[in-house]
Amino acid sequence: FTSAYFANLGSIGLETPFHHLYEWGTASLFVVLGRIFEAEAPKSSGGGLHHFINMKVTVDERIADGIYFAHAAALFSRLILHPELLEEVPDLSKVEG
Repeated sequence: FTSAYFANLGSIGLETPFHHLYEWGTASLFVVLGRIFEAEAPKSSGGGLHHFINMKVTVDERIADGIYFAHAAALFSRLILHPELLEEVPDLSKVEG
C-alpha cells in the first residue's frame, strides 16, 4: 500500500515497464524512468543526435476524475520542459479554494 511509487530502472540498464493498477492495495501513482539512449531528434527541435530517456506514468482512475489528471499531467509536462519554473515562488492568488 502506497500513494506513489517512483523508480529509476534506467540506473540498472532496464527499460520502462507498464504497471497494472487494477488491484486494491497497489500504488495509485506509478512513475518509472528507463535507461538513457541516443536517437535522432525531430527537425523541428534542431535535428541531430540527442540523449533521451523514456518515462511511463500509470495513474489509478479511482483516486480522482479525468479532468484533475489532465490538469496535473499538463502541469507536470510544463515543469519537465521548463524546470526553472520550480525556482519561482508560486502565485497562490491563482489557486482556487
